[in-house]
Amino acid sequence: GYHIFLLLAEMLGESGEYEDAKLYVIRALQHRSDYDGGGVESKDIGMDTWADDWYLFGDLGNEPDLVQIKLNFAFCLQKAKEYGRAIKFFGAILKWYFDTKRPLDVQTDTIRMCLGIAHSKNKSYEKAEQLELACLEYREGENDFGEISKAQRNLGQNYQAWGKFDEAMEYYGKAKQCIKL
Repeated sequence: GYHIFLLLAEMLGESGEYEDAKLYVIRALQHRSDYDGGGVESKDIGMDTWADDWYLFGDLGNEPDLVQIKLNFAFCLQKAKEYGRAIKFFGAILKWYFDTKRPLDVQTDTIRMCLGIAHSKNKSYEKAEQLELACLEYREGENDFGEISKAQRNLGQNYQAWGKFDEAMEYYGKAKQCIKL
């Protein structure tokens, strides 16, 4: 079924063909919707508009496969440097995770991290800082030095883009030290 579309999207994304990758993720959404009897049609509107409407305003439900399809689309948007749209998608997914009272786990924290990166790339540095500090706090609690180092590096990159070079160097140094542990 729709899984083949996701595999094709992943392969295209890895080769840098983000526009085509997005189309295959949208096809997976359509196929999944048609399979469930939703019958969403996209003849009269553009594919991206259809995906935005269905995803942002549709019910995510409790089905992990639907959430995963939509998460794949958010990743495609981020890789295609459509940071404003990626923020909407990652934000909606993260809200769904918290609204369904799922326990915070690595996947949820990774979504939060991606949302922080998108905010940084979109020059929303303060929001990115808040999200990335929350990621660092979670990862320190998990005691995974590789993941702690990633969170510190992300903070360093955000501070560097923000023009806060002393803070950037501090977090880059922490990331380097963490890797040595």
